[in-house]
Order: sequence, then structure tokens, then C-alpha cells
Amino acid sequence: MRSMNSVIVKRSLLHKALIDFHDWFYVFIEKRINRFVVQVNFGDGKSRQVATNNPGRLLELMVPGQKAVCIPNPYGKTAGKLIAIQDDFGWAFIDTYFQMRAFEVAVEKKSIPWLEGYTLLKRNPRLGESVFDYCFRDSSGDTMLLELKSAVYRQGRYATYPDCPSKRGQRHIKELTKYAQNGGKGLILFIASLAEVDAFRPAEDGDPEVERLLRLAVDISPLEIRALSLLYDPKSGLKMGNHDLPVIIQ
Repeated sequence: MRSMNSVIVKRSLLHKALIDFHDWFYVFIEKRINRFVVQVNFGDGKSRQVATNNPGRLLELMVPGQKAVCIPNPYGKTAGKLIAIQDDFGWAFIDTYFQMRAFEVAVEKKSIPWLEGYTLLKRNPRLGESVFDYCFRDSSGDTMLLELKSAVYRQGRYATYPDCPSKRGQRHIKELTKYAQNGGKGLILFIASLAEVDAFRPAEDGDPEVERLLRLAVDISPLEIRALSLLYDPKSGLKMGNHDLPVIIQ
């Protein structure tokens, strides 16, 4: 008999998934309790609480009756962990931890051509008052600070960020813009884990200041702003979509 590990590996290779989830189950949204807890129905008529780590409002997704996907909660404090919610186009994958993990797997597999020649130097580097997600080093020894942002606010066929005011997002953009102006290399990468999106753009109705700061960064600094899409399906896992999703900043 094959081990469970061999089954997991084979299935991941077959579907070319960056992350293949097991023991997932469907639930139906009832209401959001707070930033970290959502009340859902498991389909048996009973309400239970599940965890979420996405700090966005997600108002267009947290709709009563909306179908969603949970996985077991490893910490056991709730009945599960909410990772994805169905919308009119497919699935919105909202879990920010697994978005980051999928990015890391894509880097390991060399699935992002524009990061060719870079190696991950360390996680959580500090700059000014902020902690960023990654520090990469290129073949010449130069370093690059990279910050991920979850762009799961759908506006038609656009993935946008943010869906609510974000002081943290504003601070990150300001500090990376200044860093790039002073000769450092910085990159903000928006993770659009939505089905059928054509491009990323800032959500002016979510936080006009973030939109203004991104436009300013493009105008006055060499700060890179990129986006990629991830595609999720419960049966086939989390896959790479467009590794170089167009970015529209006007």
C-alpha cells in the first residue's frame, strides 16, 4: 500500500498545484462576527464559527448563503478555517497565509520568470517602522525588498486592493517609495486570487490614499509594482494563473 505522502505528491504533480488541500469541506456563510471569525452553516442547520486571517472587509463575498470552503483548523479554537468563497466567476481564495505560501512554492519551482536570477535571502526584513515580507538577492549580490498584498476585491474583471482604508498599506508604499528613491530596490506584488480577472488596479473607493500613493510611486521613483493571479478550485488546489498580470495605475 502506498503511503499518504506519495498520494499527495502524485496528486499535486498531476494537477500542477502550488498547494493541494486535503480534508476540505463546504460551508455556507451566515455572517462575519469580527475580523477573525465568521459564522457559517455546515449544511446541517447548525451555526458554527470558523476562523479567517484576511483583514479586508470582503463585503461582496461575506454574503449570507454564499458557498465557501473550509479546512480543519490546526489550532482547534474554531470549527475550521475559511480559505475560499464562491463568487459569480468561480472562487475567491481569501487566505493570506496560503497566498504567501503559494508564492514561495512558485519561487522554489521557478514559476515566476521575472524573478529569474533572484534567490530568497530572508523573510520579514525591517525597513524604517515596517516589517516587509521578503528580501531577495539577485545574481550580482544586490538585494530587493518585496511586499505582498492580497487583491481579492473584485470590480468587474479587475482585481483591486484595498477594499477598506489601510494605514499599514499606506505606510508600506511610502517607505518602499522612499527606499527606491534613495537607490534601493523595492517591489510591491499584488496577489489576485480570483477567477477570470484581466488586470490589477488600485481600488480608489477602498482607500483613495493608497491609490494616490501608488500613482505617486510610479511618477517619482523606480519602485516596481507587479501583480500575479492564483486560481483555486476545491478539487485541484491552488494553481498559478497569470504570473505577470497587467497592472493599471492611472
